[in-house]
Amino acid sequence: MLHLAHKIAGATVRGIDGEIGTLEDFYFEEDRWTVRYLLVDTGKWFSGKRVLISPMSVPNGWGRQGVRLNLTKEQVWNSPEITEGEPLSREGETKVLTYYGYPDYWGAASIWGNFDSPTELIAGRATEVTPARTDGFDPEARHLRSIKKSTGYHLHARNGEIGHVDDFLIEQES
Repeated sequence: MLHLAHKIAGATVRGIDGEIGTLEDFYFEEDRWTVRYLLVDTGKWFSGKRVLISPMSVPNGWGRQGVRLNLTKEQVWNSPEITEGEPLSREGETKVLTYYGYPDYWGAASIWGNFDSPTELIAGRATEVTPARTDGFDPEARHLRSIKKSTGYHLHARNGEIGHVDDFLIEQES
């Protein structure tokens, strides 16, 4: 199922043991148009700390009704914090993934390593094992972008402007 990003923003994020905060934004990889992280504001229960949560922490469906994580409030409490305005570096990503014990996803041909979805990556179930990319793909060069900050960008074709980014559609599975 596809969801409009602006309709999901503000949804309640719940962990195994209760409410964690609200979904503030998504970070997507511009080369593969894939959501890599959910930005969660924990404002209600601990001073507005903002944390990145990998889709690997979202084992089931999500949508406007909310997002359920397979994490506890304590795990989120102790997780690395995201600083407003700073780009997310490979080092920052590695810190977040290592903290939660998740594998990295970069350097292979599929969107999530050798897998098609974050849940398959976590479970280790390959739908099709694919070799590492050899077509010049540089995982260090890929960029993560905020959906909120990218909304409103103007789109240009060879012969002029054709519109602007109004919203993003996010697929629930991958």
